[in-house]
Amino acid sequence: MSGISRRTFTGLVGGGAVTAVARAEGTAEAAAPAERPFRARAHARPGGRPNILFVFADDLGWADLSAYGSPHIRTPNLDRLAAQGVRFTDAYSGSATCSPTRFSL
Repeated sequence: MSGISRRTFTGLVGGGAVTAVARAEGTAEAAAPAERPFRARAHARPGGRPNILFVFADDLGWADLSAYGSPHIRTPNLDRLAAQGVRFTDAYSGSATCSPTRFSL
């Protein structure tokens, strides 16, 4: 054996893999800005308190709304809100189940 433990080796390999993925993701992000079309409009309300509407529904994912391209569920009122504002496109959760997410809100 070369004096390196299994734990150290797996940590180095895992860290290298995470770094490689992070660099590749950053490169793809910079190379394809057209894939993220949901940006704030230039005539957004300056200053003051933000006007935020948080839609929270049970068993409703982002892909279930017609504003995000779903052909199965018609959501005309939410589509109108989405067309007039900024659509949320990226989310990260610390839990795969909904109960801890609900509690954290």
